[in-house]
Amino acid sequence: MLSLEVLDFEGVYGNCSYGESDFEVDTEGLAEVLGGLNVVAVPHLKCLNLKRLMVRDAAANALISSLSSDEAPPLETVHLCISTLGMESKHGEALGNGSLPFIRTLDLRLIGGPAAVALMKALNEAPISPEWEDFSLTVGGDGEEGDANFYMLIDLEVCFRFGRLASLQWLQIKYTEVWGEDEYGYADGFLEVLTMVRLPVLSHFSAQRLGMDNTEFQWLGEAVWAGNFPQLRSLNLSDSVASRVGMEALFNGVGSSEDGLPCLTSLDVSRATPGGGAEAIGEAILSGKMPAVTELKLARCGFDNDAMRALGEAVRGQQMSKLERLDLSRNRAFTKEGLDSFVLAVRESGKGLASLECLDLSDSHAGESIEPLAAAISAGGLQRLGSLRLDECGLDDEGMRQLGLAFGQNDMARLWCLSLKKNAVSEVGLSAFLEALRPQSLPRLSCLWLAIPREQRQNTILQAAKAEGKVPSLCL
Repeated sequence: MLSLEVLDFEGVYGNCSYGESDFEVDTEGLAEVLGGLNVVAVPHLKCLNLKRLMVRDAAANALISSLSSDEAPPLETVHLCISTLGMESKHGEALGNGSLPFIRTLDLRLIGGPAAVALMKALNEAPISPEWEDFSLTVGGDGEEGDANFYMLIDLEVCFRFGRLASLQWLQIKYTEVWGEDEYGYADGFLEVLTMVRLPVLSHFSAQRLGMDNTEFQWLGEAVWAGNFPQLRSLNLSDSVASRVGMEALFNGVGSSEDGLPCLTSLDVSRATPGGGAEAIGEAILSGKMPAVTELKLARCGFDNDAMRALGEAVRGQQMSKLERLDLSRNRAFTKEGLDSFVLAVRESGKGLASLECLDLSDSHAGESIEPLAAAISAGGLQRLGSLRLDECGLDDEGMRQLGLAFGQNDMARLWCLSLKKNAVSEVGLSAFLEALRPQSLPRLSCLWLAIPREQRQNTILQAAKAEGKVPSLCL
C-alpha cells in the first residue's frame, strides 16, 4: 500500500447513481477501510474514487474525518457519493466549507438533519463557492429528522440565490412525509427559487412522485422562460397533480421563451392527474423550442384528442424527426378521432418520425385506428420502428389482418418486438396476419406476444411462417 496512488471503489458494492441505492453496504467494514486512509498507510495516494458507492452513517464520518485530518494522504482528486444520513454535524460542515478542495465529483444525498443543516450553513458562509466539477444533488428521502428538514431547505434556498450551486448538474427532489406536513407551507414553496437563479450546467431535473401542482409547474415555466436551464437534457415531472392551468403555464413558458429547452432529450410527464392542457406539449414542440427531444414519456397523463392533434402538427412540422421513443400508453382520453389525426400526420409528413424506434399505444383506443396506423406503416412513416406495443387496445382479428398487410407491403427490417397482449385476437386473426406477410417481411421479429395463451396456440402456424422466412428470428 505504500506505493498506492489510485484507490478505486467504484461500484464495488453494487450501484449507486445520483443518490439512488439498491444494495446493502457493510457500513462498519467500509468505515474501517476509509478511516484508515492516512499519510502513513498510503503516503502516495493521489486519487480516491467512491463513485456509485453510497457512503453514509459511520462510513461517512470515518471518511470525512480522514480527509480533514492533518495526517490525510496527499490527495489531488476525490470522486464521492455520500449521504448526510447519520453524519455528524462537524463532518457536514467540513464537506461544505471548502476545506476539502480535492473533491472533484460530489453526488450528495441531502437528508434533513443536523449534518445537512451544518453543510448548507457552511456552504453559504464559505469565502468562495465550491469547485466541484461534477455535482449531483438529491434533496429529501427516507430518514429526515423533523424540523431540521425545513432549516435545511431555507439554507439550501440561500445557496441557490447566491450562486453557490452554479456547478449543479443533476437535481432530484424526492417526496417524503415531511414535505406534506410543512405547516408553514415552506417545503411546497421551495421550488420557487428556480425562477430566481440561473443553473448554467444543470442537465437533469427530477421531481418524480413529488406531486407537483399548478403553482410549481408555473414556477418551472417562468424559470424556463427566463433561460435558467440552458443545458437541461432530462426533465422528469411524473406523478404530478397539475391540471390544465399548470401544464399550459409550463409549456407555454417553453414555447414563448427566447431559447426554450434546446438541449432537452427526455421529457417524462407520465401518470399525471388528468386535467387537460396536454396539447401545450405538442405546441411547445411545434414552436421549435424543444428541437433535441428523443424521448417522450406521456403514459396516463390525460392526453386527449386536442393533445393528439397538437402532437400530430409537431410531426407534420418536422419537429419530431429526432424522436426515438414515444409512450402514449394508458391514455383513454383520446379516441379514434384523435389518434386518426395523429397517424394521418405521420403518414403525410413522410419522415416526421424518421427516428422512432419504440411506440407504445397500449391500453388506449388504438385498436379502433389500426387501418390508418397500418396505412402509415405501409407508406414507410415508421421505418425504424423496433418495438410496437398494442396491448389491451381493442385489437381484433380484422385489425391483425390489417397489420399483416401493412408489414407485407413495407418490410419492417428493424422490428424485433410486437406486443399484442390482452386483445380479442384468435387463431383466425393470427393466421390472417401471417398469411399477409411476405418472406423477410419481419426478419428481426423475435418477440411476438399474443393474447392467445402459449399452450392454446397452434404453433404449427408460426412454425410454417418461420420456415417460409416471414419471421425467421421468431422465438417459439
